[in-house]
Amino acid sequence: SAEAYENITLVTREGSREVYDDIARISLTPKGEILIDGKENEGAETDRRTPRQEVRVHTSELVVPKGKRAHLQLSDGTRVWINSASVLRFPSAFGDTRDVFVEGEAYFEVAKDAKKPFVVQAGEIDVEVLGTCFDLDSYSSGELVETALLNGSVKISGKALKDPVYLKPDELFRYRKSDQIASVEEAKVGLYTDWIKDRLVFDNDCLADILISMEGRYNMDIECPKQFAAATRLSFTIRQESIEEVMEAMSLIAPIRYEIKKNKVYITPRK
Repeated sequence: SAEAYENITLVTREGSREVYDDIARISLTPKGEILIDGKENEGAETDRRTPRQEVRVHTSELVVPKGKRAHLQLSDGTRVWINSASVLRFPSAFGDTRDVFVEGEAYFEVAKDAKKPFVVQAGEIDVEVLGTCFDLDSYSSGELVETALLNGSVKISGKALKDPVYLKPDELFRYRKSDQIASVEEAKVGLYTDWIKDRLVFDNDCLADILISMEGRYNMDIECPKQFAAATRLSFTIRQESIEEVMEAMSLIAPIRYEIKKNKVYITPRK
């Protein structure tokens, strides 16, 4: 779990390596060497002279605590953005299969390889792709597992699903853990990946859409009456502000009251 960590931490068989920035950028070469923010990790898992076919595969873990984010390029060229309070487990180099595990939220731009499907395991759900861009939200504390597909195609399966589900671009898959009900709906899927951006710019945007972007950015649930959220439009920019600062600013430009309790924000119209 990411809760026990203060800093972004990469755990390999050689030990752990911490990154003290709020956003980390990490790359794995095809040989399994680790580059952090452009500099080679001295604890790289393989000798630079080791031929590619002799690389021994070991599972590594990237832990991203609350309030941090990370960008990781896997050995096959797949790019992954990992949201706060999330964990990604992956091999140092891929063999015959490309399997990774996510707890929390991650956005994937999967490198195409028709012979090796890319499979993301998220608890009871597996998402299989050949080459595509999608967001997977599977926090263990949340009641939903969600997959938003930007392009390409994915197959969602697992012991919790009676039949596999095939997603098309601009579709959102939802699986409710409590009663094991799955659904697919059309959605503005780009909103579900806004959290990977350095800043969020809203220009007369609908509050309902803004809140989806903010939920991913701050890893929080935000509740607001649906009709009010659909009818209210706002313009503002989020850079590095905290959720408290953003909500206070929103309350000055829109007729809202808000309350923050634990990991949830409650918004009500101000009369």
